[in-house]
Order: sequence, then C-alpha cells, then structure tokens
Amino acid sequence: MNNVGISVGTMIKRLNGLTGTDELSPKDERFVESIVQDTKNGTYTSAVSEAQLKWIINLFNYHFAG
Repeated sequence: MNNVGISVGTMIKRLNGLTGTDELSPKDERFVESIVQDTKNGTYTSAVSEAQLKWIINLFNYHFAG
C-alpha cells in the first residue's frame, strides 16, 4: 500500500486503535503505546526518529494495506 497523503499522526492514531487487541505483538504494542505517549497521540511528531518512522510505516502498511 502506498501511504502517500497519510500523515504520521494519522498512522499513529490508527495504530493506537489496535492496542488492547490481538492484532499487535507484545513488542509492537509496547512500541505503539510509547510512541502514542511521546507524540501526544500523534499530535507532535517532529521528534519521531527515522527508525521509529520506519517502524510506524511498516506496522501501518502491515495492518492497513489493501
């Protein structure tokens, strides 16, 4: 899936909706919970590192592609 036009904040918010379900591995769930807290639920994404951004995009594409 090409996520052009989808903001990082939107990706974070959508991934946050998967927490508390069986959709995320424990490691991915901890990451999403951490990034949600660090970005105030995707509002402040300027401090997201390149490595974190890659993880967000990979998770988003895995769960929301197609």
